[in-house]
Amino acid sequence: TIAPGAATQLTITSQPSSAAASGVVLPQQPVLQLRDAAGNAVSQLGTVVTAAIATGGGTLGGTLTASTNASGVATFFNLSISGSTGGRTLNFSAPAVSGATSGTIAITVAATQLTLTTQPSASAASSAVFALQPVLQLRDAAGNLVSQAGVDVTATIAAGGGTLGGTLIATTNAAGVATFTGLSIAGVIGNRTLSFSAAGLTGVTSSAVNITPGPATQVTITTQPSASAKSGVAFVFQPVLQLRDAAGNAVSQAGHTVTAVIATGGGTLNGAISVVTNASGVAAFAGLSITGTIGDRTLSFSVPSLTGATSSTITLTPGAATQLTITTQPPAAAASGVAFAPAQQPVIQLRDAAGNAVSQLGTVVTAAIATGGGTLGGTLTASTNASGVATFTNLAITGGTGCRTLNFSATGLAGATSTTICL
Repeated sequence: TIAPGAATQLTITSQPSSAAASGVVLPQQPVLQLRDAAGNAVSQLGTVVTAAIATGGGTLGGTLTASTNASGVATFFNLSISGSTGGRTLNFSAPAVSGATSGTIAITVAATQLTLTTQPSASAASSAVFALQPVLQLRDAAGNLVSQAGVDVTATIAAGGGTLGGTLIATTNAAGVATFTGLSIAGVIGNRTLSFSAAGLTGVTSSAVNITPGPATQVTITTQPSASAKSGVAFVFQPVLQLRDAAGNAVSQAGHTVTAVIATGGGTLNGAISVVTNASGVAAFAGLSITGTIGDRTLSFSVPSLTGATSSTITLTPGAATQLTITTQPPAAAASGVAFAPAQQPVIQLRDAAGNAVSQLGTVVTAAIATGGGTLGGTLTASTNASGVATFTNLAITGGTGCRTLNFSATGLAGATSTTICL
């Protein structure tokens, strides 16, 4: 009875897969058997068998050694080959025995991931097209280039927010390359990253893109004019304007002329109504005021070629008293030396330059004959009440037949002359 001799060689009882994808575990793993010189299987435990690439190059992955069991069998379980497309053979060796070489394994490359070969620009103005547009490459699990056309790659903002503009999908060419065009980010200043994805593949995230302000497209109000102001008196709070881009970022740009006008409510806008932006893109007005009747106004601010801005409401109140007006005229006819009837005693109102009634207590108004001569009797002064009204009570004119006019005056104010009174 002839028994197996001593182990002298390795033989392959299960060949590795004849085809496999680069970097992917071989579907069929190799199995080796110890044999003697006559080819008989040798049952020998613990012989370490080592696998290596024999021809074709690349990298053999997985557990590269397997020990024989009691039957002299060594089974590999997770071998893979990473490398470019082409044929490979594997060599199996063990101490003191002849090795074995596998049949050919045809390695193919299948896309498993996206990589960035050109990063987007490190800095870009809001809404401006990147100077450097991202370029993506298909690769397999081992990092080999995969030449495959027709894969759609989609770009999105990964971090930082805003709006991604341009063509957001690029399709790979025959070399597996997807080149984006026209990408831009509109948003507040700060860093963004972009994410690139394709169905069934591992995506990739770009390096940071620092978004800076874009070109000025609008002017905004950073300080509103006073909510309430006196007619003809400079606002306590003067308006301040800022140049901004389409995303609302402040734009630092000198030399833009900002012009203010009354948008609603009428009247006259006084002061320097045009201001030029400084290096920070700021236009600060000074000395603006509105002269007009009491009521609400808004201001409009414009810059050539840019979108303007309208202020919040300014409630115009009376300004300082500048004049006297007669709200009740003395009678057209009167008897010499007889006091005018109570309803025909003159009533005077304080007013500002725009003619608004001014509520001011204690202004002394003095009556005198302006034309026609004679003597004006009664109490010749009257003080204004809280409403700015001065009411005379007992004026009378003594003199010959003829017509007279009365003059009413107060310190620092423009006076008023009555209609004709004929005795």
